[in-house]
Amino acid sequence: MDITRLNPDVLGAVRHNLGADDEDDDSKDTEIARMGAREVFHRYLEWNGILGYTDSFLNAIDNIRAADQK
Repeated sequence: MDITRLNPDVLGAVRHNLGADDEDDDSKDTEIARMGAREVFHRYLEWNGILGYTDSFLNAIDNIRAADQK
C-alpha cells in the first residue's frame, strides 16, 4: 500500500484504529503499508463506528463500478 496516496482523513483514521496517539503519529505506517486495500477500508470503517459492513460495502462498490463500465 502506498500510504502517501491515501487521503489524510483515511490515513489518520487507520492510524487511530491501530492505536496511534493522533492522526499525525506515523508509528503505524509500516504496518499500514503492508495492508491490502480491504484491510485499510475495514480499519477506516471500524474507526468510524461502522462495524460488520466491510464486505457488503466493497461488494456494492465493485458492483456499481462494474455497472458503470462503458
